[in-house]
Amino acid sequence: MKRRLSTSLLAALVAIPALLASAPGARAASALPSMAAVPYALLPTKAAVWVTVPSGTVVTVRHAGGSVIGSSTSVTGHALLVLWQPTGSRSSYVVTAPGYAPLTVSASTSATSLSGAPWRITNKRNALPSTYVPTGLQTVGSRQLTSSAATAIRQLIAGAAAVGLTTAVNSGYRSYDSQRALYDQDVKQYGQKVADNLVARPGFSEHQLGLAADLTNAPCTNSSCTTTTATGRWIAANAWRYGFVLSNAVGKTAVTGWQSEPWHVRYFGTPLTAYVHARQILTEEDLFGLPAAPTY
Repeated sequence: MKRRLSTSLLAALVAIPALLASAPGARAASALPSMAAVPYALLPTKAAVWVTVPSGTVVTVRHAGGSVIGSSTSVTGHALLVLWQPTGSRSSYVVTAPGYAPLTVSASTSATSLSGAPWRITNKRNALPSTYVPTGLQTVGSRQLTSSAATAIRQLIAGAAAVGLTTAVNSGYRSYDSQRALYDQDVKQYGQKVADNLVARPGFSEHQLGLAADLTNAPCTNSSCTTTTATGRWIAANAWRYGFVLSNAVGKTAVTGWQSEPWHVRYFGTPLTAYVHARQILTEEDLFGLPAAPTY
């Protein structure tokens, strides 16, 4: 009798791990779906993590092995987390969200990571190196843009044409030296104080990224005219659908440092611009939580 009890007890003990593994809670814990998270270099001290989860999901990020450093609620199926890093460093983060398996993401803000980074930021507080030249430039009309921006601007132009409107790329990529020549010309004509509100100093222009374009809207040549024409209104209402934002928004000079330029569009890609549109964000500084850049 004693031997039979010992055998039964042994069989029960052997069965316990299998029973635990088949419990509903255990099955759920081992089968949590994965998130998609992509790191982007913004500045030498700033990185972003772009997380794809259903809208309304609260996403949290922390340093690997550390405490929580930020959170964001998903909009249009994405959450944006902007993180400070030591200059030119690589850091690891753990991204969590209810109902999803934790995900470790590594973000770099090194010079290599920033070279050609699609979300790289330049404004009056953040310069590009004089040697910065984007790769994969393509010609659109007589201008150049990076391949992704060129494809998107062609689609935008076609979209305008489909509703009977005409626009084209008046200005695209500008090298550091080209920007310097343009700036020097305005300084000579208007003086430096006025020029600093009209055109970027060399190294501070989005055009050097190869991701920005100035669009034509004949016969308009100023912001007030552009905002009242059918083409100008269409660009303002639809640029986001093609992956562009209007960097120098009306009424935001105190943030961007530029007078309104409703013809100036900057490419980020449609997932981010849909997010920007849904949240009604008007400046890149507000989007990425950066300080206002009204002056150099």
